[in-house]
Amino acid sequence: FCGTGGQDRACLNHHEISCEVGVNIPAITGECRPVSPIQDLWRIKHVSASNDRNLRDMFLGGMSHAASTVNIVTTDGAAGRAGVTVSAMSSVSADTPRPTLLVCVHHQSPAAQKIIDNGVFCVNVLKDDQGYISDTFAGRFKHQVDDKFDCAQWGQMPSGAPRVVDPLVGFDCKVISSNQIGTHYVLFGEVGDIFIAERG
Repeated sequence: FCGTGGQDRACLNHHEISCEVGVNIPAITGECRPVSPIQDLWRIKHVSASNDRNLRDMFLGGMSHAASTVNIVTTDGAAGRAGVTVSAMSSVSADTPRPTLLVCVHHQSPAAQKIIDNGVFCVNVLKDDQGYISDTFAGRFKHQVDDKFDCAQWGQMPSGAPRVVDPLVGFDCKVISSNQIGTHYVLFGEVGDIFIAERG
């Protein structure tokens, strides 16, 4: 239960994702989604980090979807799992050895130190109808939700960072630099893997 905010919401116990390989993969149970509108089916594209040229092209394509979006940044590892909603995310360069981006996280967020200590994070670029996820990770339902991660279904990127199972884009990153500037950490990430969903 994510908190209704005046809207009806339901947990979908069984939801299938139609992939390019033609295999229907049952998703983890317990996802919280708005009851309406009916979701479109999405075809998932995934690019391996083994092809750096393709990774660069996919990075540019992924960033083209990211204008004026809301993102959640997630991490997992020895320091523990954490996530936070951020609006400050930007491409740095596609022409470094691996593409790079940056995110800004408030220094008082529990996620900030865990991202630094784990050394990895995933930027989940959310779709227009996934506002309930960003609201949850922004703490708007903190009195109703014990664990923010209960409000979505999750996959895992190669780094181990959690990824919303069906975001618009997911950038899997290794922390290459972190600097505290005023109230925020500026975290630079080297992108090692990218997940993109396109309308079928």
